[in-house]
Amino acid sequence: MQELLELINAINTDRFRSCGLWSFVLEEGSPMERLYTALYEGHVSTDEQAMALLFPDKSDTADIIALRDGLTARLLEVILLLEFNIKPSSDRQKAYQACTRHCSEALLLLSKNVRGMGIAILKEVLKQSIYYEFTDLTLSALATLRLHAGATDGDRARYRQYQALYRKYQDIWMMENEAEDAYTYLTSFGVEKSSGRTLSEAAQAYYERLQPYLAKSDTFRLHVCGRMVETMIYSSRNDHVSFAASCESAIAFFRRKKFETTLPLQAFYYQLILCYIQLEEFEKGEAIMRHYQSVFREGSFNWFKLQELYFLLAVYTRHYDKAHAVVQMVEQKLRSESQSRQLEDMWEIYRAFVQFLSLSGVFELSGKRLKAFRPSSLSCEIPVFAPEKRGINIPLLIVQILFDLLERKYDQATVRIAAIQQYNSGRSIQQGYYRSRCFIRALGHFPVSAYHPKGVSRAVQPFLKQLRAHPLDMAFQTHEVEMMPYERLLELAVATLSDTEGTSK
Repeated sequence: MQELLELINAINTDRFRSCGLWSFVLEEGSPMERLYTALYEGHVSTDEQAMALLFPDKSDTADIIALRDGLTARLLEVILLLEFNIKPSSDRQKAYQACTRHCSEALLLLSKNVRGMGIAILKEVLKQSIYYEFTDLTLSALATLRLHAGATDGDRARYRQYQALYRKYQDIWMMENEAEDAYTYLTSFGVEKSSGRTLSEAAQAYYERLQPYLAKSDTFRLHVCGRMVETMIYSSRNDHVSFAASCESAIAFFRRKKFETTLPLQAFYYQLILCYIQLEEFEKGEAIMRHYQSVFREGSFNWFKLQELYFLLAVYTRHYDKAHAVVQMVEQKLRSESQSRQLEDMWEIYRAFVQFLSLSGVFELSGKRLKAFRPSSLSCEIPVFAPEKRGINIPLLIVQILFDLLERKYDQATVRIAAIQQYNSGRSIQQGYYRSRCFIRALGHFPVSAYHPKGVSRAVQPFLKQLRAHPLDMAFQTHEVEMMPYERLLELAVATLSDTEGTSK
């Protein structure tokens, strides 16, 4: 049933109902229509639940299995009709779907001995696949055209033409395959410890093998994978200047393509913004951000991820008023459109962090102020240590601790610091997150030093040195988000302490 549910989620149900296919495929009131509706609306998700809804008086599962398999078969045909019934555009992904459809149509016609139309369609597929650089489809079309030119028509000239093209694109496909394999292996498995090489050295070795290919051919798939391998050389050794240069080169390359290249542009723009965050170059990052905004539909998931980068760029470069403006803009969008709870939770934490920076005197809020924030309300709204919240538990506890320190609620801070230390000692923070572990260990010295500013300041110095010796690498930050470099955050936390003995409020 899970496979059928995934298929239904992939179908645009509104388009399915409005295009006239619904009544043709699913008879009104039939068990098949009822099963589709129940799955789509979330009323059932298992065979047992579907049995109880549709066949309550039966115990044999044969009926529901037959119904499920029948609906699956019909929907597999529907999804093709729905997707291919979209007007052609310059979008590369839609062009690939159209070429795949036409190639299948041509092969079907040829199998029925409708050669004239079948060959004509294949020639058009070949033209489109070469233009959009679909090497796999180019090879498929050429293989069939070569066969018919030689074996059926006996046309030596056309046979040799197709044969030469086939060998050319066969070489390109081999180069693309090697580049894709290198990128997949590095991103999926990293480097074998027994090899004695770093990730940067392994990426360098792969890239040196790929460089002649990149110079020989400029196809889409080859350069996506090859240039991704190149960026890994620099990102894995924190060479952000070279990392940024490689991203800029990739962006320039894909912008020169005659067709839209949204996916690689998104990937390299994203990496480039991360570089500017690391390099603390706000103006360059903001300029890219403004240009990059147009790539995403406002309010989409990726649009919110972009605003998250904008927020981090502003905070890391000390443009706190800009961070405040981003939070305000996102809050308005979150109020107007329904989003995932985890997305809303993350922005609730960012809002709280901006409030903390303002209340601690780091900057003065201008314009419309954010709604009042209470740490206790945040803990009620966002359950700590909930499995689905993994990834925001650390920043959640940190922002609550910061407010406790600011308000001198040291008893409450002690409880939360113990909680975050417990979280730190478990498996929730991976071995690679040295900086988070280091920061949390430093927080442990606040209650040990009785929240005395001089005592805490002395106690955290070794941790500050360790953090400075291990700079943040945002390109590999996947779980907890460092809202501000921990060095600065630790100094801010110490600055909140008062010479007066800590009291609980």
